[in-house]
Amino acid sequence: MREYAASYHLPDVMYDQMLTLSRRPSGSETWRTVWMNESRRVAHDGREYLCCRLGKHNKPVPNQWVQSWYVPGSDTFPWDGSKASLVWNRWDVVRGHRVAVFDYSVTQQDSHWIMPYFRDKAVIPRLDGAPYSGPVTDLRNSAVLPYAGSMWVDPSTGAIWRLSMQIGAFPARFKIKHSSAVTDFDLVTLGTTQYLLKVADVEVLPYSADTDRCERLYGNYRKFEADSSVTFFGVDSTINYRH
Repeated sequence: MREYAASYHLPDVMYDQMLTLSRRPSGSETWRTVWMNESRRVAHDGREYLCCRLGKHNKPVPNQWVQSWYVPGSDTFPWDGSKASLVWNRWDVVRGHRVAVFDYSVTQQDSHWIMPYFRDKAVIPRLDGAPYSGPVTDLRNSAVLPYAGSMWVDPSTGAIWRLSMQIGAFPARFKIKHSSAVTDFDLVTLGTTQYLLKVADVEVLPYSADTDRCERLYGNYRKFEADSSVTFFGVDSTINYRH
């Protein structure tokens, strides 16, 4: 598991993300859909870019991709197992695959999970990342947080098929009690190679008055076949893909 997480590398692919944000008022059991958003995204060198820069009349400029907001170090696999404590839990089945389930915990001292603090709004950025493109450079009031959860792991390869995460030590300035998330991975064939890629994740964020639930579905992964130029913003790079 530790070797798999350390060596995991997201291939350079294009894919679609469907995001649904739901909200539940405090004391209620009913979720209400706030908005839905579908976006086309590109992964390059382990980082995510979304379409796109806007031109005249707010129309997307062809082949222009904006880097989604990120914190330095957050482009690693979303579990750093180098110093995590691991405890056996049980056997389970995920989409027909027999997997071993381990519970883990990462202390604040060993954590790579950095939560940025935005002065204009002391909460996590909007969940699709759109308003805060590019790297987060001001980390003066950020917080390094401990986290814990479970992993559903292929016993023969160490590949992580499902990952849950709970964070319960947010400083008061973030106005969040705690957060929890579950990410599912599945085999996706690209050309003649199979990759274990994200297919869905659910994140729950309780605030002081409401609770937000963000559900993301990932699909339509594809590589490119013919020449096309794609320009990425957020880093200095112009990549020639086959489109």
